[in-house]
Amino acid sequence: MGMITIVFYDGRQAGAQQTVYTDGGCNNNGDDNAVASAGIWFGQDDPRNESLRLPEALEKPSNQLGEITGASRASVIADETEDLTMLSDSMTMINAITDHLQKNEDNGWIGVADRTAHKALVASLCERMGGKNIPTMG
Repeated sequence: MGMITIVFYDGRQAGAQQTVYTDGGCNNNGDDNAVASAGIWFGQDDPRNESLRLPEALEKPSNQLGEITGASRASVIADETEDLTMLSDSMTMINAITDHLQKNEDNGWIGVADRTAHKALVASLCERMGGKNIPTMG
């Protein structure tokens, strides 16, 4: 599967750009003993690079929850003075914040798996944008 580019233009500094790769994973995905994780990579030896193990207390750890957590964390630790290009292979996460965002918000995120995590991701992206809508290119 190819990478998907989501570009967040916030216009804070014309031309300044940073790229981050995010990924999620889950050992034993779908099983009772599942353990989810996330990875964030800005570049070789970048101090913002992180790997996260999600808490075992989560009700339903999953690969998608790892994907969402990675993207949300990346948006928080990225340099706020530069535009952000986020690369992800999670179509579920990308669709939740692009094509399906308005419908999900209108419906109160009812029926959306990992809705709390999706809402946190949207909130962190909107905060990065200064409360504006999330402009994306996918």
